[in-house]
Amino acid sequence: MPEKTEIHPKVFKRILELSFEYATEFYLEFRGESDRGLVVLGAAKLDLLLLEILHRAMRPHGKKGKDILDNELRDFGSRIKACYQLGFINRRIMNVLDKIRKIRNDFAHTVHCKLESDEYRDRILDLEKQVKEIKPFESCKEMLWRETQKFFQVDPIRFSFEATLFFLSSLLMMRLRLGVTPFHETVLQLGGSSTVAKDKR
Repeated sequence: MPEKTEIHPKVFKRILELSFEYATEFYLEFRGESDRGLVVLGAAKLDLLLLEILHRAMRPHGKKGKDILDNELRDFGSRIKACYQLGFINRRIMNVLDKIRKIRNDFAHTVHCKLESDEYRDRILDLEKQVKEIKPFESCKEMLWRETQKFFQVDPIRFSFEATLFFLSSLLMMRLRLGVTPFHETVLQLGGSSTVAKDKR
């Protein structure tokens, strides 16, 4: 059974407001980067947002070197899984983040990578196809497009990846603003389903 992708109207509005505030900052942050820089730094930004969510949700261990965030959850992949299992993101967002992680790994270990190359083009478009199922995406993408056009035209594949990063960052930032109570039903289950219990595993 596919996951729902409805977001409460009040939260939808807040996501758009946040995206409007964030669009110029986001574009200026990455506009001078190569494709490799965009992928590596963009993934790092998502990783840091996941880490912040987990920091707010977990009690510190109290002993140096024993904190789970410094050990079992010290990498992007494990933080993605933890945020999913704690109910902060749903399966769709988990899968998209994991695909970005894999692309990041490719770019981190290769000097000359291009998003518009045959190797990555379809993977980038698939990412956008996945997040399009979440209603605010198109509105957020349009906001970023308006900011992008203030400077110069960009490659459509690169922009597709930028829009996906921008939207996911906005969702995770909104999760931080709403609060991060594990296993608590909220008006926003990032990506769709309304409760952890209903999220099919």
